Amino acid sequence: MDENSNSGASKELHLFPANPGAAMVIGMLFQKLGGTLTIGSDGKRFLGQIEPCAYPALGDEFPQLPGAEPWEKFLSVEQWRGATRMLMYLVKRMDPADKDFLFEVLAPCGLKEGFDFREHMQ
Repeated sequence: MDENSNSGASKELHLFPANPGAAMVIGMLFQKLGGTLTIGSDGKRFLGQIEPCAYPALGDEFPQLPGAEPWEKFLSVEQWRGATRMLMYLVKRMDPADKDFLFEVLAPCGLKEGFDFREHMQ
């Protein structure tokens, strides 16, 4: 999901009040459930997730929340997908400062082609 989208729907977002603590909890839960936050070399931000069909190939079931009791676990791909969809919804509607904080802390950033880190270490 491209966070720099200019679609009509994204222009009408109802943003949540600033709360960096909640932003971190939402971001970490999203990652625990297999979601990814990334920043491309062009600065665009993306939310993504592995499709559930890939998990059996990886030797795992789809991700569960840490320490979940049997009655708290996702029983189907639909439940898991619904949880990740809700978290994506919350990230998309975060206060812009919270979203900046979340991506700066949790997202790896792509480097431009030809980037030489040695120039920056002097």
